Amino acid sequence: MSIMRTASLVLLLSGISALLAQGPTEKNLVPFSWEYGATVHGTMQVPPGYKAETENYKEGFITYLRYPDSSCIVLQHGGMYRVPMLQDPEYLIKKTEDRADRVVRAGSIKGSIKVWREDNLKKRPIDRSSGNQTLHPFFYLFPPNIAYDKVPKDRRDLFDKALNSFDWGKQRVSTTSPHP
Repeated sequence: MSIMRTASLVLLLSGISALLAQGPTEKNLVPFSWEYGATVHGTMQVPPGYKAETENYKEGFITYLRYPDSSCIVLQHGGMYRVPMLQDPEYLIKKTEDRADRVVRAGSIKGSIKVWREDNLKKRPIDRSSGNQTLHPFFYLFPPNIAYDKVPKDRRDLFDKALNSFDWGKQRVSTTSPHP
């Protein structure tokens, strides 16, 4: 076997291994690791084709995954932020659901055929059994808030799957993140 063929095979197998290590993906969704600084704040499966933007607002940060059709996934972590995030008068609430790990609000946007949903995750106790002392206790004081906004109705199920897949139970210090 030639060196080029061997190298190609190794790269192919490495790519497959990396995809499998991220867990199973839902059809039409891709893995997303929400990182800021050297910390992974959560993982989820999201629709492909987004452009990520992250802003630091001193007490926390907010990440937007923006899509060409104006759809947006919003991920917020930190204090001193308005919660619920989507509470302006144009956000008409159709349902509120109190789940074990989060409060889910969803509805439509006044004067539009687009929809929105916001999940406010609930506080959880600090897991001291893991031995992970690299995360500050305030990390658990302010649970993340996640949402989608301005989503066409025909894509609602896809974005619901994305928000339902959010897992913040695997925070860890990233070994690859170059972000500040």
